Amino acid sequence: MRGVLKLVVIFCLVFGGSFAFGYEAKVFLYPSNVILKKGEVIGVIVESDLTLENISLEGNISFKPYKIGENTFYSLVPVPHTVLTDFNLVFSFSSNESFSTNLVVPISVIIDPVFYAKRKPKVIKELVVTNSFVVKTNKFSFYGDLFADLVTDRFITSFSSPFPDSQNILSEIKDGYGVNRSRGGIIQGRIHLGVDIPKFWGTKIYSVFDGIVISKGRDRRAGNFVAVYHGYGVSSVYMHLSKILVDRLQNVTTNDVLGLVGATGRATGAHLHLGISINGIYVDPVSFFENNYSPSNIVSNGVSYTFEF
Repeated sequence: MRGVLKLVVIFCLVFGGSFAFGYEAKVFLYPSNVILKKGEVIGVIVESDLTLENISLEGNISFKPYKIGENTFYSLVPVPHTVLTDFNLVFSFSSNESFSTNLVVPISVIIDPVFYAKRKPKVIKELVVTNSFVVKTNKFSFYGDLFADLVTDRFITSFSSPFPDSQNILSEIKDGYGVNRSRGGIIQGRIHLGVDIPKFWGTKIYSVFDGIVISKGRDRRAGNFVAVYHGYGVSSVYMHLSKILVDRLQNVTTNDVLGLVGATGRATGAHLHLGISINGIYVDPVSFFENNYSPSNIVSNGVSYTFEF
């Protein structure tokens, strides 16, 4: 869907009491404005003479846009696992003339809430489908902002599999993102905020993007883990390692081995738990396996909106 939307937008404050006109903003969303699964990632490019100050989900969760050109802003917006139905992306703009406005882009959500409510539920009674923006954040990613100046915009444009020798890594995922975990067939009530990929003990694990190692150590549940910051608020964490092979603050590329597969922490067999978060909010790593979130691809293949005001 590509077109020009002439909307009545929300004008917050205009210097001197007169409206400022003649502005235009082009918004590109990729893959589209339709969400088919929880944990989806929306790639955003905004081209405008105005400054894009903020992007938010219904005004509840805010995300920082990054200026990558004179009039171009870039952001990756996570859709939390708590989202079940339609919502709005709110773009907040301002100018040097004390003019500010919010633009709203509706996002359609097509998700089977029953599937995400329980794994193979026996009885479904009254099911109220609502959105919640209260999410569990990634405790391994909170260092990210401290290292923002040490990374560049190239780090999240080329995703690589943590197991590059695998022929079809998607087919190897045992437990996906967003369904309740079970142990011995019993529903535990915990949402899985990553993907589990079984591998032989000692298999080499690679970083999914270039970046900088922001944390490593041992956790009661995660076992031996490594967390890498990639820029634009994106972090990845690799859990249950048998051995860690990198140091904190080490720069890594997708050709560097972070550690070896193991079963440390809470694990019933050798596997990698891969988690990816944006601004601390876990998303489905499969989104990055399947989509190219480079700015050029968002503009070329995304859905676009043009706002004139």
